[in-house]
Amino acid sequence: MKHRVANGYKAFYNMVQKCKGANLSSWKLKNQLFKSLVRPIVLYGVQVWGPTTSQSNWNKVEAIQKLFLEMELGVKTQTPYTLLLVEAGLLPLEVEALYHTLQYVMRVKALQDSRLPKQALYASRAFGWYADVCRWAKTWDLCEHEWDTQPKKLRALLHSKAIRKLWHNPSPRLQYFMRDVNPMVLFEEQEYLGAPISVKLRHIIARYRLSSHHLEVEEGRWKGVKRQDRVCTLCDSGSIENEYHVFIGCRWYQDIRVAHQILVSDLHDLFRLPPKQLGLYIMAIDRK
Repeated sequence: MKHRVANGYKAFYNMVQKCKGANLSSWKLKNQLFKSLVRPIVLYGVQVWGPTTSQSNWNKVEAIQKLFLEMELGVKTQTPYTLLLVEAGLLPLEVEALYHTLQYVMRVKALQDSRLPKQALYASRAFGWYADVCRWAKTWDLCEHEWDTQPKKLRALLHSKAIRKLWHNPSPRLQYFMRDVNPMVLFEEQEYLGAPISVKLRHIIARYRLSSHHLEVEEGRWKGVKRQDRVCTLCDSGSIENEYHVFIGCRWYQDIRVAHQILVSDLHDLFRLPPKQLGLYIMAIDRK
């Protein structure tokens, strides 16, 4: 596993250098390059080693994709992986690995009974590789009778199972995201990522959507300050300095709201503004 992860990082940093040399900043292109150049190397031969890989080793594999998302979104390393995934419309690499493994299982099952791979598959049903695959699938709440021979149906089912598991018992930070930023909790690429805006605007939108900023509500958490004491120091309202207060409620920024024609009354509507307008508004707030 150590060698596999090392090769994954090597492929990733090679991709980063190539993109830098070509002055490539498009999220869509870089995301496609990651899927084409890095992910296949990380998951090479996963049908063999995936079923018996421990969760700690999967975490090492996932760290490669997490690093890619952190760099592209410009957020802190402490940002929860789940938030990065839902923002980019991606799923864990483990889910992709399980999908390819189950596809292989279904292809082998479709062979004639006389074929050796099929005989070996069923011979390992009680104890062996096939039993390991079944246990692995169950960790994502996918039972054997739910496996489907059609790739699109299998991917859709695994996708829904993965989302339910990822959002089980969300932390307060994830609850905020579900309530104010993305109430529908859709695992789909957000509009601003593919919009024709600068990398700087893309990063600043991502930081405030994912609570990877320097407002007191976040900074105070790291400093051990009680939530009720993380108040705004720019106005006398006594309100907690969080995203809602800064972007919608604080009188200190009223002139910027007027200049950028911000007429929304909640964060969900704010984050649905056109990406360029949203990015310039957040940048103006951040600079003041």
